[in-house]
Amino acid sequence: MSAAQAIADFASKALRPILDESGYVLYSAANSLKPCPVYLLGSNPGGSPEDHAEATVRASINALPTKTINNYLDEAWGATQKSWQEGEAPLQQRVVWLLEQLGLSPRKVPCSNLIFVRSKEIANLPFNPLADLCWKVHEQIIEIVSPEIVMVFGNSRPSPYTYLYEKFSPTAEKTFPSGHGNWSCRSFKANGVTVIGLPHLSRYKVIGKSEVINWIKEHNAV
Repeated sequence: MSAAQAIADFASKALRPILDESGYVLYSAANSLKPCPVYLLGSNPGGSPEDHAEATVRASINALPTKTINNYLDEAWGATQKSWQEGEAPLQQRVVWLLEQLGLSPRKVPCSNLIFVRSKEIANLPFNPLADLCWKVHEQIIEIVSPEIVMVFGNSRPSPYTYLYEKFSPTAEKTFPSGHGNWSCRSFKANGVTVIGLPHLSRYKVIGKSEVINWIKEHNAV
């Protein structure tokens, strides 16, 4: 059984309460589920659930074992219409730039979101209960990927970073100026894995901020 099929089988049972919600599980292709230095997590799929009613968590799981596209590279994003060509939305470009600057091939990095349910605003969701449910699947993915770093974007409250920080209660935390106002990059270590929290890349223009890339490389062993 392939790693992708194993994750799909596990997720179809673990995620029963949200299977018919609009959402998405894996943003990278199925063949990204193998050892990699980085596991990348956003907050949750964006957009209107009403506009993506057929794109359910269940449909995403069913398609996962044979998934060949990367949503950051191959998908056209937009609001009500496809206002961007494939891979050209600002968030997509920032993710690709970040991974390439870290010396990684974007297609090979496993990517997902902490919460699989779609919403226009993360504040519209019961954050921690959904994160607890979805984290069971992430644990299975991390077991396969064995990342040195779990890279998350979104580090205010609520966010993937604050959820993981409170979950693992580390004894120390590092911060670094993001280069945008008073926003910071944050990191901690738990169970031998470094968690790095960047400001949310839908608003944070990380492209060109080489000092942030150097901080990640120098202090977090990429």
